[in-house]
Amino acid sequence: MKSKWVIHKLNSHLPSWATSLTSPLKAKIYHTPSLKTSSFLLNHLDVSHLLSKCGREGYLLLGSSLHASIIKTHEFFNPLEQNAIIIWNSLLTMYVKNGVLTDASKLFDEMLTRDTVSWNIMISGFLKDGNFDASFGFFKQMQSLGFYRLDQATLTTILSACDRPELGFVNKMVHCLAVLNGFQREISVGNALITSYFKCGFSSSGMQVFYEMLERNVITWTAVISGLVQSELYRDSLRKFMEMTNGLVEPNSLTYLSSLMACSGLQALREGCQIHGRLWKLGLQSDFCIESALMDMYSKCGSMGDALQIFESAVQLDEVSMTVILVGFAQNGFEEEARHFFVKMLEAGAEIDPNMVSAILGVFGVDTSLGLGQQIHSLVIKRSFGRWKERAKTIKRMKEMCVAKETGISWIEIENNLHSFAVEDKMHPQAEIIYGVLAKLFGHMIDEGYVPDKRYILSYVN
Repeated sequence: MKSKWVIHKLNSHLPSWATSLTSPLKAKIYHTPSLKTSSFLLNHLDVSHLLSKCGREGYLLLGSSLHASIIKTHEFFNPLEQNAIIIWNSLLTMYVKNGVLTDASKLFDEMLTRDTVSWNIMISGFLKDGNFDASFGFFKQMQSLGFYRLDQATLTTILSACDRPELGFVNKMVHCLAVLNGFQREISVGNALITSYFKCGFSSSGMQVFYEMLERNVITWTAVISGLVQSELYRDSLRKFMEMTNGLVEPNSLTYLSSLMACSGLQALREGCQIHGRLWKLGLQSDFCIESALMDMYSKCGSMGDALQIFESAVQLDEVSMTVILVGFAQNGFEEEARHFFVKMLEAGAEIDPNMVSAILGVFGVDTSLGLGQQIHSLVIKRSFGRWKERAKTIKRMKEMCVAKETGISWIEIENNLHSFAVEDKMHPQAEIIYGVLAKLFGHMIDEGYVPDKRYILSYVN
């Protein structure tokens, strides 16, 4: 229990104590009596840092314990203290990020003083949770009080919570508010509008905002390029990337990740090599996320030799990188190499992620040779893969790192015209109309008392 000894021996250096919460193991060692010992000289920034970490890492019990200790000290809840609002807002954020909105609401009601940040936390928290009525209730209440002027922060906060098609109507509403209040030309609001429009599947609206902006920065360009990739408009995305670089705007790492994703979608090896060359000149090719995106691009373009070269020289490898190579072998018809790679992974003691199993089985499920697929199927049975929570995390990381698998598509024929759709599809030319109709239908269902039956949805069970 060396970590515990270190925590008790710390005197006034609270930031080091806060850093000790980095790992779950060390977080469990923490106990609230430490806060009350005279050896700790707490200030509002230290406590805010700890609460922020509890929110980001999902340490609800730890955050609640810290909340209790703060109340007992009577130091940070004095409404006359200028910095008290920082602690209140940090507590609100911690509860919201942990999904405990009931406790967040109770705390919000108890607050004697609030600022715009307090309201923004509640508005975005309930919006992300899907409770539109409560979210708009906070927004209307904030405006009715008259003390809080609608500003850019409120608009961007609401937009940041709009990340799925059914929230498209919120985008439209916020866009109207931005125009009415003269914020439509502000670069931060414009960037947020572009990002949220693309996330909700309204690519044409996102592009309209982009073209109307008088000023653009690297975030603006990156939002458009990544948004076009999300909409699977890969050719348009690459065009914008070239336009950006020709306009002397220097891309950042996220811009390069999105452009590599576009090359993967188009199987554009030449453009991918050009981007790789730029990354090499800038010294960015050894970045962990970019390495994975490069592997994915080369494997999608059929250049497994280049993908393997990056894999072998990579500074850090994980299940995402291994999945890219394994699926790359399978998709390019190298069944024996895929089998050999898979065996080597097992011999090296690699942790076989459920997403890797899902990806490789998906590839060989349509292949004429099912040898490797049968072997992995046997492994699934033997090891009882049921860690759906870990699989979901891996999929999320793959999306963040711009690594994608082939999209499953469904078709429907209407008046001799074939229409294709995928999950969260944004490719259809009438996507905005389709999502608008779906949003109205969903609203009618909710009004009629519809409650989703989730009993038969495959989910992680603790």
